[in-house]
Amino acid sequence: MPFLHFGLLGLAALVLSACPKKIDMEQITAKAWVLETLNGEPAGLGMNKQPRYFQLAEGNRINGFGGCNNFMGSYELNGNTIQVGNLAGTMMACPPEFSDEPFHQALQNAEQIELQDGKLLLKKGKEVLATLVGTEPHLITLSAELENTRWVMRMVNNHTFQIPERGKELFIQFSTENSNRVSGYSGCNRFMGTYETDGNTMTFGPLAGTRMACPGKESQQLEQEVLQALQKVDSYMILGERLILSGDGKRKAVYEAVYD
Repeated sequence: MPFLHFGLLGLAALVLSACPKKIDMEQITAKAWVLETLNGEPAGLGMNKQPRYFQLAEGNRINGFGGCNNFMGSYELNGNTIQVGNLAGTMMACPPEFSDEPFHQALQNAEQIELQDGKLLLKKGKEVLATLVGTEPHLITLSAELENTRWVMRMVNNHTFQIPERGKELFIQFSTENSNRVSGYSGCNRFMGTYETDGNTMTFGPLAGTRMACPGKESQQLEQEVLQALQKVDSYMILGERLILSGDGKRKAVYEAVYD
């Protein structure tokens, strides 16, 4: 019965596609994983603007920062199945908004991990408890400031770009003087406007710019993409010397701190 044979093949393909890909341990242990969302909500920064994160170390040890205190413990990873044991940490008293407990609970309640679009998902059944972004472990200890830093653009809409011939570096700068002002260069013209932050949320007001004609189509297209991406930003995260601007859960721009 050909139709039955076809149906069984289709069912098998569906089952296989539904199975998460096997985790490559080197992909997981080589990075520190910075908390991006927790229980479906954006995860704010911890005390002193330090990101919440965890790292899996040798000897099945897990360590990280929960928002107020450093923590450590043990874990077991078998394929995509994970089990995190009790977590012990420093005992500094925490304001409620910096509580370690929500992150600890997500880690200890997680049953599976999954890599999706470069992000690590902690899951319990079909429920996503947390999403995390990987970064080099040494960057966690660095602390560039949002304001008064020259941020040079490295990616827009999650892809790299080539600076047009005779073009200049694209950058953005934030200042709290004379209210929250933002300025920068978008590939053809300088721009300026206002911004607002609350925790790790960020929004830009209308961005006005100079009206110099772009020297070529590439410059014009790049500038349009950059300005449109900035207007869609709703959150930010600083990972060491990198500034990540996101909107609707997607990366809109990545900048790197550059010091003169």
